[in-house]
Amino acid sequence: MIVCSGLHRKFKLPTLVGVIHLPCLAGSPSGVGQPPTTLLEQAGMAALRETKIFAQAGFEAVILENFGDAPFYKDHVPPETVASLSVIAAAIRESTSMQIGINVLRNDARAAFGIAAVTGCSLIRVNVLSGLVATDQGLIEGDAAYLIRERERIHSDVAILADAHVKHARSLSSQEIELAIEELSLRAKADGVIITGSSTGRPVDFDQLKLARKATKSLKVP
Repeated sequence: MIVCSGLHRKFKLPTLVGVIHLPCLAGSPSGVGQPPTTLLEQAGMAALRETKIFAQAGFEAVILENFGDAPFYKDHVPPETVASLSVIAAAIRESTSMQIGINVLRNDARAAFGIAAVTGCSLIRVNVLSGLVATDQGLIEGDAAYLIRERERIHSDVAILADAHVKHARSLSSQEIELAIEELSLRAKADGVIITGSSTGRPVDFDQLKLARKATKSLKVP
């Protein structure tokens, strides 16, 4: 779950966002031996069920993640992953009035943006938008320069939300959460900042959250 507020661009970000961890897609080691169409159908039906649950619970948006594809590619997923996520995103888009987001793990922001733009999604999550980060997939570099220009090139209004000190990783660029948020907002041009715990399922450090809140208020970025 991600709790956030309105964006500092023209976008209106929902206040409560649920994350759907999709089961394995075509090409995933966990799906070996199963036809791609079967994996797509299973993942799509799971996403539809969870979207309905989130909607009934009062959530205003969901983010789709290819969580079942572990181990993750560092920053470039294969075509079958993009195709699968696109089909599922389009189906979810037709099934709900909630906003939809895309996160392509581990950090394929280009694919996430392309999927979101063509399927009518509202936002993407980028684990590493700025700086250099040591992760379980190796070193990952942010590429905000490409992403921001690509959004303008195709005239898209997809919002870009970026993690500050992303989970399952260690930042090699900024040790202070306040500086990480400043660089994401002012230099990488993120529309919003995400703060999480150190790994999936672990709670956020409230001391860090307080520092983050102070920084975002000062910078007027959610």
